[in-house]
Amino acid sequence: MNEALRVALNETGFTTEALAERVGVDPKTVGRWLSEGRIPHARHRVAAADVLRRDVADIWPDTSRRREPVWFRP
Repeated sequence: MNEALRVALNETGFTTEALAERVGVDPKTVGRWLSEGRIPHARHRVAAADVLRRDVADIWPDTSRRREPVWFRP
């Protein structure tokens, strides 16, 4: 479960339906974002973070993590 997104929704008073409307997606899509491992498209992450007044990395930390193997990094 994406606890950071759930907390941000609760703290700002947004429902999944209200966030979906502001971001331009279906409410079921926002519901799926609450599931663990579900990461929305980059434009939706940025829009949701702006609406919730959070950094994208605070809500979806895995998106800012480097994905290449350690031995490949400079």
